[in-house]
Amino acid sequence: MKSRLGVPAFALASIALFVALSGGAVAAGIVPLARHATTAGTAKNALRLGGKTPAQLRAAWIGNAAKQGQPGAQGPAGAKGDTGATGATGATGAQGAAGPAGPSGAQGAKGDTGAQGAVGPAGPAGPAGPAGAAGTAAVSVHTAPFSLAIGGGAGEKGLFTVNCGAGQKAVSGGYDADGTVLSLMTHPTAADDGWQIYLDNADSAAAHTGTVYVVCLG
Repeated sequence: MKSRLGVPAFALASIALFVALSGGAVAAGIVPLARHATTAGTAKNALRLGGKTPAQLRAAWIGNAAKQGQPGAQGPAGAKGDTGATGATGATGAQGAAGPAGPSGAQGAKGDTGAQGAVGPAGPAGPAGPAGAAGTAAVSVHTAPFSLAIGGGAGEKGLFTVNCGAGQKAVSGGYDADGTVLSLMTHPTAADDGWQIYLDNADSAAAHTGTVYVVCLG
């Protein structure tokens, strides 16, 4: 079946249909012209639609389509830029108020005893105390001489007695000698008013003498 459209009209209709389907920018101007394509095959102005020939329209459409090519592939990511300079430090804020005091801590363990410190200097002597009351009894010493013959002979031993003053009591006694004389016994008298000592000359080469004494109270 042959088409009843003329060649120019058929070509124009085909272009208009393709543009309309493709959403091209020139579709709005071509589609109204295509409506009269069936009756404009022999018209003089049909060969110059909009003042242009079908060949010019095709060239314009192809050029516009070429200009509206498909989007290209995404390019690679650009290099990372340099890090910017550090900004200036801002002014410091006012110091806040002091917080409340915390609770007291637990008592620590007892520490070790420290070393003893050096002895300090002696302090000054205090004032003398008041004199005590006079005693009720006086102490006195009474003596008596003795002599002993050479040891090992007659008179080498003897009991010697020394008495206190009147009203006194004996509290102790003793003797002094100029050689080796031993005390075999010493004690107060029976009335506690004197002292008795039993002496022995231990020197076999010489006689010795000395003194016996008693300490009395009263």
